[in-house]
Order: sequence, then C-alpha cells, then structure tokens
Amino acid sequence: MRYKQIVVKLLIIFILVSTAYFNIGGCGGGDGDSCDPEYNSVAVFICASLVTTQECDSFEYIPDFFFPGECKLFGCKVGCDRSRPILPPRNPGFFNPDGIAVTRNGDFVVTDSGLNSGHWVAVLLVDHITGGRTIISDENTGAGPDLRYPSSIAVTADGDFVVIDDDLSGSDVVVLIDHITGDRTIISDDNTGSGPDLISPRDIVVATDGNFVVIDNDRSGSGAVVLINQITGNRTIISDNNTGSGPGFINPNGIAVTGDGDFVVTETRLGAVVHVDRNTGDRTILSDENTGSGPILFTLNSIAMTTDGDFVVTDNSLQGVMHIDHITGDRTILSDESTGSGPDFGAPTDIAVTTNGDIVVIDQAPTMGSYGAIVLVDQITGDRTIISEHNW
Repeated sequence: MRYKQIVVKLLIIFILVSTAYFNIGGCGGGDGDSCDPEYNSVAVFICASLVTTQECDSFEYIPDFFFPGECKLFGCKVGCDRSRPILPPRNPGFFNPDGIAVTRNGDFVVTDSGLNSGHWVAVLLVDHITGGRTIISDENTGAGPDLRYPSSIAVTADGDFVVIDDDLSGSDVVVLIDHITGDRTIISDDNTGSGPDLISPRDIVVATDGNFVVIDNDRSGSGAVVLINQITGNRTIISDNNTGSGPGFINPNGIAVTGDGDFVVTETRLGAVVHVDRNTGDRTILSDENTGSGPILFTLNSIAMTTDGDFVVTDNSLQGVMHIDHITGDRTILSDESTGSGPDFGAPTDIAVTTNGDIVVIDQAPTMGSYGAIVLVDQITGDRTIISEHNW
C-alpha cells in the first residue's frame, strides 16, 4: 500500500512538472527549443532578480529540462549574454519597502528590508516619472557592512543618504550611504560615537545645521529625540521625559523638521503631534483631540512638512493621509477611501513631500498580491496614483 502511494505521488509530480514545462509556456510556448520569457512573467522576474544586474547588460533565457542551471523556472535558466540583447536588466522589485525620501533632483530613495528572507535588502532609487527602480546600495553594490533591516532614510545636505538599520552589525545604527558609489559607513552605533546608545530608533531627519536627529522609541519605557553629530557620531538627547518640559513621550514614531528648525513628532499613544523646541527640548502639543479641530488621530506613523509649512501624516487606523495646520493644529483628511480617487491605501507607512508639493507614501499592502508600492497623492484633490509597485 505504501509503495503504491509513493508511485502515485511521483506520477502526480511528473504530470505537474511536465504540464508546467510543456503547457504553461515557460520556455518557447512548450517547444523546448527556445526560451521566451514573455510567456511567463514569473519566470522573467525570478530569473532576472537572481542575476547581478550591475554585471549584465542583457539576459539570455535557455531551455533546460528538470531545472539545471543558476536560475530556473519551468525549464528556463538564465545567464548573462552581452552579445544577445534579448531583455534589458529587470527592475528590482519591492519586498518590504519601509522608508522614503526625496532626492535633490526629485527622484525617490526607498529602503527595503526584503523581510530579510533571501530577497533584496537594499536602498533603491525610484525614478519619479517612470517608476523604474535601481539598486543604489546592497550586498553587491557599494562597500561596507551589509544592510540588514534598513528602515527610515533621509537625504543629507550633499545628497548622500542616512539610514537607520535596526540590526546592522548586531546593534541599532545610523549608516551613511554614498549616493554615487553606494558605499556604506557606520556613523553612529554602540562602538561609534559617544553618548546614550540607540535602543529602538524609528525615524531620522537631517536638521538645518546638517546633523542628524533620530526618534528613539524605547528609552526607559518612553522615548527620546536624539541628536547625532554628522562628523563624530556622538549622540545627545535633545528631548525626553528628563530633558525639556511638557507632556512626556510614550510611543513616538515619526519626526520632521519645522520651518524654523524645530521638530514635530508623531506620538501614537498620546494620539498627538508634538512640537519639540530644538534648543530647550520643551514639548508642546500641536494637535490632538483637545487641540485643533477635525478627525481624531489614532495610529500615527510618519510625518512630513509641506511646502507651506503645514504637516501631513500617515495614519494606519484611518488608512489615509491627514493634513495638519501648523498654527491651529486643525486636522483635515487629505486622502483616504472617501477622499480623492485612485487605489485605496492598505498599510500606509512612511511619507514625504515632492519638489512640486505633492505627497508620496509608502504603502506596504496597496492591493492583493502586492509586495508594496509608492503612491503619489495630489496635494489639492487627494487623488492617489501608484508610481512604482511590485506584484506577485
């Protein structure tokens, strides 16, 4: 009986493999003599993604039964072939996009931890017009310690990038990435720079003086705004429950620089946006259920300053983007399922403002079958347009 079960299972496997190879069209529509990746977009994606694009001008897909070779799916393997321009290098796809920032020329840089599951763990450049994605820095691009769980990202005064990596070299760190070479240098961690260690950094911005400012979410059960010297990596607390007056942090998430060089912080537990004085560390509620009118803030994530000095925030509970007046604290829904047209948000996380004043949002679950997307939000209408997305 057991022998018959094994035979039946093997027969089923053989039938499935044969069907995939000859009928699904992974190679040449089933003739076994050529390999046309247009028949199977999954084959194209998997094969292309496993080849180092920096070393290959084009890809050659070759039929090879029972999957021998470096990259294969339904009988196709792929190799580099500079003499046969069959396909251009493929766009690397999103797997777990987290942070976004706007470059000096208006494109976007995105951190992607790839769930740290064998997929890309990288910083990607996204063209603001075409949505095309290019790896700026990963284990194969740029020198220095590998990224592990990159999250928030910001652009420095000279166009480089600073990234929070939650587990680089075994600790939470701030790493500088050269915008040309992709080289990675640790700016501040347990072994680089003096001052209190970072415990759970959530967001990072570049201050008006060029230094870096980080929200650290778990410092003695509260949180802190931490200044990091751009040269030495030294860490100094600007504001926490022991530094500066005002309501204490409990669960701070996002940070942005105000028009006058101070900071605003999203505080999820308080359901508030908190203003932080850059000199004294004093904290003042800018907007919450008792300050300013409009919808209540629930699950606040990221925050960014608009071109007119107001703020936009992402709120997971609302699954949308909210506008906050920087003077009155009044809150207005800018874009959600009932405001603006386009695909609904699924899990909006990080947010940034483009050079023309529109808003871009990282949505980690915009549609069924999506690994993540960059969504452009019109600053006036709230209409949503996907700029760059990666589907199954």
